[in-house]
Amino acid sequence: MENSKRERLVLVIDDHHEHLAVIKQVLADSTSPCQVIAMSSSDQALEFLRHQGNYQQAARPDLILLDTQLPDGKGQTVLVEVKKDVALRRIPTIILSPTTDHTSVIRNYQLQCNSYIVKPHDLMHLKDVMHVIESFWLNIVTLPLE
Repeated sequence: MENSKRERLVLVIDDHHEHLAVIKQVLADSTSPCQVIAMSSSDQALEFLRHQGNYQQAARPDLILLDTQLPDGKGQTVLVEVKKDVALRRIPTIILSPTTDHTSVIRNYQLQCNSYIVKPHDLMHLKDVMHVIESFWLNIVTLPLE
């Protein structure tokens, strides 16, 4: 429990500005202190995670929320790269995607996502889902330190 109040870094990879606003609002109101870093492309997210370019001093995220349906078509590549990298694979990676296709769900679990959540289109429902994610992943689960 000692680490439960340590500020958490949550990396959100999503290109929908309205969704990001809801996610940031819920996490800002969290009972667990956290910082949200939002990115809209897989390339930018991978640079951040690998400490490349402008992100050489970037902190390691405690949690990743990933929409695999990014416009660059490489959202799932982020999951693949995170889970094959020894330094990153322990970071819980939550798929937050509008896709309900069972094949996509299975594929993401095969790629070792920690959970797959269908992202509601309605912003009020998204807010409710984010409250559950925040409660579980930032208040109940013990996350690995580095």
